[in-house]
Formats: sequence, structure tokens, C-alpha cells
Amino acid sequence: MILFYIISAVQVLGTRIPPIEVPNPRDYKVTQLSFMTGSWEGKLQTATLEETWLPPKASSLLGMMREEVNGKTAIREFEVIEETPEGIFMTINHFDSKLVPLADRKLSRKLISVNNSEAVFESITEPKQKIIYKKSGTNGLIAIVEIARNGTPVRLEIAMERKK
Repeated sequence: MILFYIISAVQVLGTRIPPIEVPNPRDYKVTQLSFMTGSWEGKLQTATLEETWLPPKASSLLGMMREEVNGKTAIREFEVIEETPEGIFMTINHFDSKLVPLADRKLSRKLISVNNSEAVFESITEPKQKIIYKKSGTNGLIAIVEIARNGTPVRLEIAMERKK
């Protein structure tokens, strides 16, 4: 009923409501992810995570991550974010100590939203899983990973500081 009154008021007043423009993910550019550039370090439980992103160039952004536990490298991760005709995709590969790709650890996420301080990547297959990067102040970056482990949703939040 309220919608009826709003529509009637708009018709009587002759006011035109402009359409809401929703960005098309195909129009995003990797340069919009510049806030991720740099070397970052944070903690996740007993692990130290170091993540480095090169500046955007040639329609791509390259990154790597090392997870250290008890003085040893537990995970090596390489990331590529690149523009494609279907939009921007992040591909993540995990490797063992001999740089052999870990089985079932290649992940692909599509950029579904971005602004000057936040990027949201989501899997294109079920179950939906997300990786969110948020700028935090001038020297902080937060990585939020929403995944399913054994069918249970898990949310990991890693606050990282820019390395000096």
C-alpha cells in the first residue's frame, strides 16, 4: 500500500526518479585494486601470514603469500588477478615445499564488487565462497575469507599491516 502512495505522489508531482545504475563487473579494471599493492603481514591463530601484491600492470595484478608456523613455511600461495572478457578473476594456487601444486587447492573467484577501499571476489560454483580485501587506515589491509570446511561455513579475518 505504501508503494501505491509513493507512485501516486510521484505521478502527481511529476517527479522523475532516475534509475539506479549498478556497475557491470565486466567494466571493472585491475587498476581499481591498487589499494592492495604492497607487502603485508598479519597473524591467523599461531601462523604468520605475509602477502605481497605487485602494482597493477598489463591488465593483471600478481601476488604471493607465505604462511609460517613454528619457523617453517606451511603454505606457499601464488595469486593472479586479471581482466578477461567475462570480468576480473582471481586464480589462487597452493604449493608444497617443492613447488608441486597441491591437489584440489586451485581456486578461482570472480570480482563481484569493488570501490576505492574494498574488493569482493566470489566463487562461480557452489558452495559460494568469498575473499574480501578491505583497506584499513593508511597502513592496514584486512583479508576476509569465507569458505566451507566439511560443509560448515567458516569466516577467517586476517588484519595485516604494511611491512616496512
